[in-house]
Amino acid sequence: MDGDEMLPHIVFSFIIGGQTYRQTLEYPAGASPMPELVHHYLEKYPLNAPVQVHYDPADPQRATLEPGAAPGDWFIVATGLAIALFALLALLFGGT
Repeated sequence: MDGDEMLPHIVFSFIIGGQTYRQTLEYPAGASPMPELVHHYLEKYPLNAPVQVHYDPADPQRATLEPGAAPGDWFIVATGLAIALFALLALLFGGT
């Protein structure tokens, strides 16, 4: 079984201009089905609860419950900056 299959299957629907759309919540890349993450999403989106949907007015089929950067995106940027800083310091002070 793939790890993504162990994450909750969250489906949401919304109506725009009299037309009903249904979408499935897409998890951030690399999301791991740890019990804490599963519990977080089930608590955040309880069954049949109203949710705020963010959609593209030009293409309502492009919709999500969680717009913006994924929660772990800052870590990728911070790691890249740390590596670049380490390399710069190694070049400046790594006397040979």
